[in-house]
Amino acid sequence: MTDSLVIQTGPLEPSGDVVTTTLRLLVLTSAPDSTPLGARLSYTWYDRRSGGTGRSNLPIVAQAGEMIAQPIYPLMVQWAADATISASSPIFAPGEPVAFWYHTPSGAVEAAGRVSADRDGVARLDFKVVGSTKGSYSIVAYVLWTQFTAVGSIRGGLDGGAQYSHPPRMRSR
Repeated sequence: MTDSLVIQTGPLEPSGDVVTTTLRLLVLTSAPDSTPLGARLSYTWYDRRSGGTGRSNLPIVAQAGEMIAQPIYPLMVQWAADATISASSPIFAPGEPVAFWYHTPSGAVEAAGRVSADRDGVARLDFKVVGSTKGSYSIVAYVLWTQFTAVGSIRGGLDGGAQYSHPPRMRSR
C-alpha cells in the first residue's frame, strides 16, 4: 500500500491556470466505529515559473457506498451576552478565505464578515448580531477556494443569552 498519489495535468501557464482535483476517500463498512479517516493531504505543484506546497481541508468521512452530494462541515458557534456570536471551525485549508453570514429567526440573511484561515486551518469570526431577536440563528461559513459549506446553529438573543449551541449532524446522500 502506498501513501502517495501523483496527478499529472500537463503544463500549467504561470498566468493563472487552475487545476482542481477532488479526491474521495471512503472508510470501509468493516471498519470499527469512530475510525479516523486520516489527516489533511499535503501537495506540491510546479508550473513553468515556480512551484509551491499546501495542505487540504480536513477530509469528509463517509462509509463505503455512500455518496456525499454537498460537503457540509459542522461550525461551532457561541453567543455572548452582548449580542456577539463567535463562529469557528478547524476544517479549512490554511490561508483559505472564508465568508460568513447568518440567518435570523425571521428568515432574514445578514452578512457577518470574511476572514482567512490561520496556518492550522482554523477560521474564526466574532460578529455583532443585527437586532438580536430572541430565537434560532443559523450561521454559515462558505469557503471561497474549495467551495464547501460549514453550518452551525444557536438559540439566543440579547434578552436570553446563549440557550444552546451545536453543530448540525453530518448528512450524506
